[in-house]
Amino acid sequence: MTIFYIAGSGIKPGKTSFASSFRTYLSKNEKKVNILKPFTFFSQSSDPDMNYLSRNNSNTNLSYEPLVLSQELEITEEMISKVSDIIKLSSDNADHTIIEGINEFEENTSSSPIPLLIDKLNAKVILIIRGSENIDLNLIENTISVYRNNIKLILINRTPKYMIPTVKNSFIENSQIQYYDLPIDIIPEDRTMLSPSVSEIGSFLNAKFPINDDISELIEKLNTPIEYFMIGGWSLDSGIHVFSKRNNKAVIVKGDRPDLQMAALETSTSCLILTNGQEPIQYVVQHAIKKQIPILAVDESTQEIMNNINEFPWENTEMTNIKSIQFGNLLEKYCQETSLATILEN
Repeated sequence: MTIFYIAGSGIKPGKTSFASSFRTYLSKNEKKVNILKPFTFFSQSSDPDMNYLSRNNSNTNLSYEPLVLSQELEITEEMISKVSDIIKLSSDNADHTIIEGINEFEENTSSSPIPLLIDKLNAKVILIIRGSENIDLNLIENTISVYRNNIKLILINRTPKYMIPTVKNSFIENSQIQYYDLPIDIIPEDRTMLSPSVSEIGSFLNAKFPINDDISELIEKLNTPIEYFMIGGWSLDSGIHVFSKRNNKAVIVKGDRPDLQMAALETSTSCLILTNGQEPIQYVVQHAIKKQIPILAVDESTQEIMNNINEFPWENTEMTNIKSIQFGNLLEKYCQETSLATILEN
């Protein structure tokens, strides 16, 4: 069994996204793959990433209790021993095991027992870095030097597109990192990966779902990402013409405007958000079911809902199958052809 350890640096660098897409890549040859997240800041039931990863493991019966860490990140030898036991459980029914690590370990890598665990497991390390102008090159170089015998790939993820030349120049061409002779790939920011799902926005707004919950096609659509928010009624142009300017959007419209609601349903819409405490008329409901577009109903006004959406925790959107597929597309588009293959060969 091959073990991969996903290390991270920076706020939300994208370890879960990579782990999920990498599992798909490894599974193409009918290999059984498990992803473990042995460390968490949440309980098992409240860690959305862990719940998502567990549901998609090859061994669906693999059950373990993650180690809940405090903000001080004190990791003991006893914890490392427990993690080793968890990995042994995974090896019973998998060709590959992917371990998602914790970013903050890299701040004190030299004194952390994690490198010892990696050496013991002979794990291959993939380092995921949040692309920004504030990348700490000294920290990254220290991390690479500690993991040197095990690190196989560096992925600079979530890099704003306008910053890619700067990151490439400072990180790859003008630092000591280039002398480690490691594959380095840069992945740009992507709107789908940053977007909340219909379900997340509905929960955040305490919205009601007027359409019957047992319609399975609509339940699946609750994982659709919302990439844009549009407000109905602010234009003299045709509603269909206005709403067709954006795909994968939530349209926020008063509950007593079925004309605008119908127009939005004729375009690429992730959901309708009906304001002012009014639920849709039956004709709109039937059309939404036909188009498989969820409807959310809220008591607040349109202005209040827009203010609430501005407070949404955008850095903490949940992982979904749609995002996993999208990140796989990004890897295929922006990574060197040999990067992932090299990880398996070495």
